Amino acid sequence: MNSSAKSTDAWSVRRILIAGLLGTIYVAYFRAFDFWPLGFADEIRWRLDLTGPLIALVVSVILLVWLIKAFIALYRRSFRTAASVFIAILIAPAWSAMLFATPLSDPWLWYVVLDRSRFDELAADKVPLDNRHYVEIENWDVTTGIVGSSENHFVSLIYSVSDPKELVSSNPELSHLYGNFYRRDEFM
Repeated sequence: MNSSAKSTDAWSVRRILIAGLLGTIYVAYFRAFDFWPLGFADEIRWRLDLTGPLIALVVSVILLVWLIKAFIALYRRSFRTAASVFIAILIAPAWSAMLFATPLSDPWLWYVVLDRSRFDELAADKVPLDNRHYVEIENWDVTTGIVGSSENHFVSLIYSVSDPKELVSSNPELSHLYGNFYRRDEFM
C-alpha cells in the first residue's frame, strides 16, 4: 500500500507553531496601532487600520477550519492529530491574551527603555505646576478606527519619583512602565 495514502496518527507541532504565530500577528497589529501616532505616515496608517477586521477574520476562519479538521481526525480515530489540532486552536487565543497581558510586548516600554536618558532630561526640565506628583513628558494621539466611529485615544508618557504602587493605586488611569515612567491612557 502506498504510504502517502495511509492515514497517520501523529502530533502536529507545525500547526501549534502556526497558531502561536497567528496569535503574535494579531497582538502585534493592535500593539503597533497603540503606539503609532496620528500624523506620522498617516496615509499608510489609515490603510493598515482597515486591515484589523481582516486579520481577525482570517484568524477566525483558520481556527474554524482547524476545528473541522479536529472533528474529522476524531471521526477517523486519529487521536494524536485531533489533540494537536485542539491544542493549536487553544494556543492562538491563549498566546494572544498572554502577549496582551505581558508588559514586554508593550511598545511604550521599549520606547522608554531605549530613550531613557532623553526622557530623564525632559523630566528634569519640567516642574509640576500644581500639586501633582508627576510630570507629563509626551502626549500622543493614537486614535484608531474610522473617524467618528470610535472615541479618541490619547497616550501620555508620565514621569514620577513617587512609589509606583501608591501612584498607580491613587491614579487608576496610570500603568507603570519602567523605573519612574508611567503610561496614561485617556479615551475622549
